Amino acid sequence: MTDPLPYRHLGELLTLMREEMRNGFADLKSELGERVSVDVYEADKRLAEERLDRVAAELAELRAEAARAKTLADAERTAATDRRAADRRMIWGALIAAALSLAVGLLLAFLSTTA
Repeated sequence: MTDPLPYRHLGELLTLMREEMRNGFADLKSELGERVSVDVYEADKRLAEERLDRVAAELAELRAEAARAKTLADAERTAATDRRAADRRMIWGALIAAALSLAVGLLLAFLSTTA
């Protein structure tokens, strides 16, 4: 029994198609084997988000610390300004008291010599 030519050609085409499909599936299998699974991707994504959350929390702490330091520096600057103002008032008070004491002393000396 001889195969007619069209059927023989059809058989060869089917064999070629099978080989190409096997090669294609082998390539697909190897490419999929190199890909990262969804679970690994999700875990990596979750870890990255956790790291970002930690960095954001640390940044918020640093900002709060910087704000506290600025507030403390402002309070120290205000206190220093207040101390300088109090020192100036004390010096002016001492100078005025000394001048008045001198004036009273001169007045008493003048009054004692005229009396």
